[in-house]
Amino acid sequence: YAAPSDLIRAGGLLYARSGKKLLILSPTTGKPIASGASYGNVTDHVVVTGGRLYTTTGSTVKAYTP
Repeated sequence: YAAPSDLIRAGGLLYARSGKKLLILSPTTGKPIASGASYGNVTDHVVVTGGRLYTTTGSTVKAYTP
């Protein structure tokens, strides 16, 4: 993994970008909770709000629900 960046803590989880991948981590241990592979490439932003995860790549915004 590349060094994590753009850290977001929401819903008891820690979200971070690592290169073009999304990491979902335990906020207490920093260990991966889930693989972000199913979220595709994330090159711009990650936002968590209203129980949804939003990712952007260029002009494309994708929304995910639990």
